[in-house]
Amino acid sequence: MILLKIVVALLMIAFMAVGSVLWGVVGFLITLGMTIVLNGMFNRWEAKTSAK
Repeated sequence: MILLKIVVALLMIAFMAVGSVLWGVVGFLITLGMTIVLNGMFNRWEAKTSAK
């Protein structure tokens, strides 16, 4: 599970970097928002699977 967290974090950082390079500050803010939403979804999924 730790490896999955590391991979997801690196993908989120890469996603934000690509957004900021392609679209500047607006792209950074948009991808930052999307990353926060994906992080919340991942945390909920992890809490659901670890509760079992």
